[in-house]
Amino acid sequence: MTSYTNEAPDDLQVFLNKLKLYLDKAYSKPDKEKLKRLLASAKIDIQKTGRWGSIHAHAEAKVVFYVLYKNLELITPGVKENLKNITYQMLQAENCGLEVTDLEFFPVASPENVSVEEELMETIEAAKQVTNGINLPAELIAKGKEMSEAYLYIYFVENALRLFIEKIQGQKPLDFPRDVTRTIEKNKNNEAQSRFLPLRGNSDLFYCDFVQLQQIIVHNWEYFKEYFPQQDQHWLRVKIEDMYRVRNLIAHCGYISKEELQMIKSNFKMILRQLKFQDNDKDGF
Repeated sequence: MTSYTNEAPDDLQVFLNKLKLYLDKAYSKPDKEKLKRLLASAKIDIQKTGRWGSIHAHAEAKVVFYVLYKNLELITPGVKENLKNITYQMLQAENCGLEVTDLEFFPVASPENVSVEEELMETIEAAKQVTNGINLPAELIAKGKEMSEAYLYIYFVENALRLFIEKIQGQKPLDFPRDVTRTIEKNKNNEAQSRFLPLRGNSDLFYCDFVQLQQIIVHNWEYFKEYFPQQDQHWLRVKIEDMYRVRNLIAHCGYISKEELQMIKSNFKMILRQLKFQDNDKDGF
């Protein structure tokens, strides 16, 4: 006579690995690949309900799977029922004496060790059945990586300028141009109507556009001129407007040339050098 523990396995991760191995080596139903993808990077928890099940000497239990958010779409009634049966069979093999009466699924973020490229390729592969035969060329991945590199430089410069202006604002009475003030008010109102969006920041500077940052600097040039070569407004205006043009191109899914990418990197270095964003800057930012 089998003696059941009526408890979950001591090591749930080991149990989950056995479950995955069974799916890979022994399971043969049509939803095999769906189940394997569903449990990729998943975690498991087994919770007893405190009641006895309908099977003799078995305690009721609910099994909770924590799965990648993008994989939630794989869950259908059939997939859920099959996974429930498999999990029960594996618990039987462990002599746990638990009757699985329910499955629950909770989303989790992608693991940190999964690169954006890997996750993107996996998502594209999974979506082939719903893209109506549209072939997504591999070069889109390569171009996307190049554009993300360019945007990273722009993102850093844009927010470094905000911090720089904010620092000067703490020392001098800055005045914002009227169109900049209107943009700030507009963006604040839009954000107030979309509560699900995160706040941009606790400074008005985070509610104006990238190109407007140089407008603020030029409008208050008497406080900023000492930070720029030959106290030349044109030097800053040209560099920011060039980067802003590329920023908009990327934001609208455009593709920039290698020369434009090199320009972004060059402007990045020159602007930060002028703002004294170095480790030895005694004031710091």
